[in-house]
Amino acid sequence: MNEFDQTIQNARKKRFLQYSIIGILVAIGVFVYLSWLFLAKGYVITILPEEAQASATVNVRQGQGFYISDVLYLLTAQATVDVSADGFETETLRITDASETKISVTLTPSPGELIATTQPRLPEIEWFINNALVHIGETLEQPLPPGEHTLLIRHKYYQPIEETFFIERQQQQEKNWELTPVNGQLIMDSSPIPANVIINGEDMGKTPINMEKPAGAYTIKISAEGYDTIEEQAEITYSQPQIKRQYQLALRKGSLSLTLSPIGGELFVDGVLVKTNNTSTNTIALSANQVHRIRYQLAGYANYQEQVKVAPDENKALSISLQKTFGTITVSTTPAATISLNGTIVGTSSFQKKLSTVPQQFTFSRDGYRTQIKTITPAAKQNKTINIRLLSEFDARRKEGKPLFVSTLGIKLQPVTLNRFTMGSPPNEKGRQRNEFPITVDFSRRIWVSQHEITEAQYTAFNSSKPNTALPVSDVTWTDAVRYCNWLSEQEGLPAFYKIQSGRVTGFDAASTGYRLLTEAEWEWLAKKAKRSVSTMYIWGDSERIPKKAGNIADKSLSSATFYIRDYSDGFSGKSPVGSFKADRSGLYDLFGNVSEWVHDNYTNTPPSKSQFVDYMGATRGVGHIVKGANYSSGRFAEFRGAYKQVSESKGPAIGFRIARYAN
Repeated sequence: MNEFDQTIQNARKKRFLQYSIIGILVAIGVFVYLSWLFLAKGYVITILPEEAQASATVNVRQGQGFYISDVLYLLTAQATVDVSADGFETETLRITDASETKISVTLTPSPGELIATTQPRLPEIEWFINNALVHIGETLEQPLPPGEHTLLIRHKYYQPIEETFFIERQQQQEKNWELTPVNGQLIMDSSPIPANVIINGEDMGKTPINMEKPAGAYTIKISAEGYDTIEEQAEITYSQPQIKRQYQLALRKGSLSLTLSPIGGELFVDGVLVKTNNTSTNTIALSANQVHRIRYQLAGYANYQEQVKVAPDENKALSISLQKTFGTITVSTTPAATISLNGTIVGTSSFQKKLSTVPQQFTFSRDGYRTQIKTITPAAKQNKTINIRLLSEFDARRKEGKPLFVSTLGIKLQPVTLNRFTMGSPPNEKGRQRNEFPITVDFSRRIWVSQHEITEAQYTAFNSSKPNTALPVSDVTWTDAVRYCNWLSEQEGLPAFYKIQSGRVTGFDAASTGYRLLTEAEWEWLAKKAKRSVSTMYIWGDSERIPKKAGNIADKSLSSATFYIRDYSDGFSGKSPVGSFKADRSGLYDLFGNVSEWVHDNYTNTPPSKSQFVDYMGATRGVGHIVKGANYSSGRFAEFRGAYKQVSESKGPAIGFRIARYAN
């Protein structure tokens, strides 16, 4: 191979190498392009307004991507993109995989700026743009969005200036305005005489005055011989260009030096209360050459009145010494009560004394009655008579409309008026016992009696040893029952009926209206005589056929008992909830059956010394206490009689109670 051929051969190899490299680069480019097509995600960016589109640019600030022909291609899952254009504010976008593929961006035009001044330059100038105050000061430098705006320049001593102007994007406008001063008017007069007028230290002559003045602040002084000088600050402004005054001159004052005894009273001048310094000496200013009425008063003293007149600049002295006054108070109470005066006991039932004519606090108190406190002011040299009627605590609560405490426990009381009858039983009554002594009883007082026997729930409010049920409480002693009655009285402010010392009942107060147990006479009247013209043997009448569902007694469900009523069924084998059976003639429940009931009376086998009583409370002594009425274990007709009684000294599972109290 010659040299020429060798050269050709080398040239061919060189071209082959060049073509190979170019082919490889093209292949790589195609690979990259195809990879980009596979990996990149495109977002169509629409830029508004149209005038921003020509110069708009999209720059990927965070992330990887590029913008070609209104499409943003991102190689990363998210990116921060800045969109900008000449004359517009840059808008920043945050694009993620969740973003829409079509994104519209509206660019905000770049603001212009207004630089405004006035002649003269004043620090109090108010600048308003489009009716909004934007600045107070000599110069306004305010960026504004492109468009039309209204400028208002305001100063209180100059005419307002209002102008509409247009500003372009990124345009800076400089403006200056000449302020026009406001011209105002001063109109002044005085009475009762003309007066000298000095304005800002310059003598302007005498009133009346009518002159023009430029806007501004003025110190006005009005003076006349023998009269107090008047001085005020006034302003002429664009909103109030006229100052008009009618000055009322007041004679120069004199003064009154007062010496007061005692101190602490009220001082009036011409009927107007004047503040004193709570000391014995006080000086007050008075209009000269006029008669003034002076009055000084203090509770418990006679009023002092005087008329005085002072000359201009005169200081007159006046000494006032009040004299004490007294009145008589006469007080009586019904019923007799302890009387306290200002915290000290001064009598019982009645009181009379001469007292200082200051408010006196009386307190009237008596056990079981609502305490009354009254403030009474004696009248000087007069006698006041006061009659006080105390209400029992019970009656006071009723008058106030407050519910009875027993009502809050669910205890319903029924009023009962009793009349003359014979308790006990006649000698020929079937089933009669020897202790059923016939006694004629009359009643002088009305009573309240509970419609139901006291329940376990009602008793547990006093003693938590019982369950919270509607069953009648039982297994309580007679003393437990009367302690419960006293507790109810205490809750309602009633005087206790029973006297209890060291847990032992030592007596009772028959006059008390507190809660108690029914007496045997009252219980028997309710069972035999209530709503009847003549007494009956049983609660339902004289028939020995028990009405259906008359009460809870030993029925056929207790056939294992020694005594039971074979052809009667009440649905209960033990105690039943109170009110499970209909009320009897008296309106009471369970007077027949359920549990027997403790009554007030002592038990004795000895007949009373006489055969007639009023408000009979039973024997004064005895062994144990009387229990009245049948119960759920009673199965003999003798026990169903109203006259039947038992005696007990201890509690029992079938013994409960109901409550009563005198109504008056």
